[in-house]
Amino acid sequence: MIKKIFLVLIILNISTLAFCGEEDIYLTLDQVSDIALRNNFDIQLARFDAQYEEADLGRALAIYDAVVEAEAKYTDDKRKAGSALAGTELDTREYNFGISKKFTKGTTLEVDFDNERSWSDSPYATINPAYDSSLKLSVTQELGKNLFGIQDSSDVEITKIDIKNAQYTSLDKIEEMLSEIHKTYWGIARHLRVVKIRTDLLKEAERLFEVNKEKLQRGIIEKPQLLASEANLRQREIDLILARNEVEFYKNKLKLQLNLEEKDRSILPIEEINVPGRSPKLEEVLKTAFASRRDYIKAKNEIESKKIKLVMKENNLWPEINLEGSIARNGLDDQFSSALEEIFSEENPEYFIGLKIKLPIENRKAKSEFNKTEIEKAKAVVNLKKIEREIFIEVKDALRDCAVLEERAIKQENVIKLQQEKLRAELARFEYGRSDTDTVIRYQDDLLSSQLLYTEALLEYKEALIELSLKENSLLDRHWKDES
Repeated sequence: MIKKIFLVLIILNISTLAFCGEEDIYLTLDQVSDIALRNNFDIQLARFDAQYEEADLGRALAIYDAVVEAEAKYTDDKRKAGSALAGTELDTREYNFGISKKFTKGTTLEVDFDNERSWSDSPYATINPAYDSSLKLSVTQELGKNLFGIQDSSDVEITKIDIKNAQYTSLDKIEEMLSEIHKTYWGIARHLRVVKIRTDLLKEAERLFEVNKEKLQRGIIEKPQLLASEANLRQREIDLILARNEVEFYKNKLKLQLNLEEKDRSILPIEEINVPGRSPKLEEVLKTAFASRRDYIKAKNEIESKKIKLVMKENNLWPEINLEGSIARNGLDDQFSSALEEIFSEENPEYFIGLKIKLPIENRKAKSEFNKTEIEKAKAVVNLKKIEREIFIEVKDALRDCAVLEERAIKQENVIKLQQEKLRAELARFEYGRSDTDTVIRYQDDLLSSQLLYTEALLEYKEALIELSLKENSLLDRHWKDES
């Protein structure tokens, strides 16, 4: 999952995404999610945050970088000397080059190539000018603190864990933003349904008004009933205008979330808002949550990090013990080329081996840090158990909300059917003059109220499913393209 977040997103293979016409375009939720992951500013910023943290790995690995050193020195010494043997002038030139590298096992290898040219006006100088060239190979092995590179490699591992946790934080931000876009998508679907409901109701209001006009002409009803039906018609027109305005509001909101320009087409959902056939089971949701919850994974990573730190702090209780060794050969001549040849042609080596030990007597700092790290590890274990409990409760509550809202939507749909039957029966009575306009309008309002409550129940159910996905941390996985 970590690799997915920082690779280039798959370019959408949707021929209809021209975004240059005046008409709306109908897209699936998956297509909208793909656009969001590619275009949304907040999502792009979250990805940059994670990439910024990933750059820390280079800082940790820098300890293994090869280091090249070079220097050139020139000395012209004409100071007075205490002995006539030293001469009155000394000219010294040095050209030195070295390269060193530390390896993962705590071994440091260094190669130095030094060259010195000296000239003196002393009559007692044996070789004048004298070229002294030397080649030296040095090896240092840490045996106490940082035994076989444990400190260095542990620091790298901890940095990798910190980077993963930072990436999980970025994923949380992306998923949260994606959930808001999903809610907007279903909000549009809900208001489109409301527009359809109010359009149908407007047609019924027009029909009622026409019927009442005919009845008034025939003298079957009085004028107040015609006025009531006309007022009802005008109110239905107003309600439809407001409903269409809500659709435009949500369309612009989605366009902003997808970072689309004003000239781009507005997006409408091709999917209808409804209740799926099967609700998820608690066992399935918990299994997904414990496998995907990033705060849970981060808590486990934190325990692993504390274990590594504990090993490091325990190693710090040891003394510094460095085993050092070197081999050097040199050449000395009045010609530079001859001095270089002597390095390899003559047997003039220098061997060195040494053991260096350094130990604070009380060692209080290392002991204090070790004790603190032990406490931090214990806290990390307790925190993991706390998160486990929170996940169980949060998932259980979210799943219960889904079940309750699903049942509410199903029952609300049944209420619609009852209200429709009631209105049909009352309209039949109205045709025969056994009912009045006010009763018909009131029954229409009852049907409208049940339909609006149903659309609200559907939206709240969809939002509950989105919240459940957030509790699982599974929403992003469903829409992210795997290029690994």
